[in-house]
Amino acid sequence: MPGQPGIPGWFIAIFIIVVIAGIGTSIARASYRRSRGLNPFFPQDQVDATIVNSQVMRPTGSEQPHKSIEERLAELDDLHSRGVISDDEWHEGRSKAISDG
Repeated sequence: MPGQPGIPGWFIAIFIIVVIAGIGTSIARASYRRSRGLNPFFPQDQVDATIVNSQVMRPTGSEQPHKSIEERLAELDDLHSRGVISDDEWHEGRSKAISDG
């Protein structure tokens, strides 16, 4: 009835339309994410995990400074003189260092 206190009918109608639009948008976004192979509830976490585990982010052996042949041979000589490696290991290491050169 006009003139009585309460929530106006137009406000209730707008509220219902906004709620339905919000639900529809959420469903559309979830469907879009699912069609792209993403988890609809945690897409950013899935993307972050994919990036971290990708081959691009994995360290390669090239991050260590490359030693020259002389440095590798000197290191082998030092290990051999201290008795850390045997004669056979020393000869094998020298051959490998020279051939990889």
